[in-house]
Amino acid sequence: MDDYISRQAAIAIADAYMTEDAMDIRDELAALPSADVKPKWVPVKTRPMTEEERIYYAEHLPDYDISDLEMYDFLLPSEGEDILVCHKSGAIWVDRMDSDGDLEDHGDWGGIVAWMPMPEPYRGSEING
Repeated sequence: MDDYISRQAAIAIADAYMTEDAMDIRDELAALPSADVKPKWVPVKTRPMTEEERIYYAEHLPDYDISDLEMYDFLLPSEGEDILVCHKSGAIWVDRMDSDGDLEDHGDWGGIVAWMPMPEPYRGSEING
């Protein structure tokens, strides 16, 4: 990362000159997106079923107890995507999204508190040249 300039260092340089142009540059630098492209955790959230969902599941799954069923309400990974998952116990592992919206190794999303796209693999020789 030696070839990236720190946004904060560039803002500090613009502040040191205190000219109108420097202040414009400072504002533009502050508005830039971060160059730090680390994947972010996606929280696994649930919500109560809507009345329409209750009716649907009662009709389509009559033998299934839906009284305390919650619906997942978060951005799902793409089918076949390898992801990191974090369990409520703190354990983290690699899993894959299957075609049913479940995880290949864990099954349903029960106990999973967050997921994250896989980071790029380390390529030391490419980075350090």
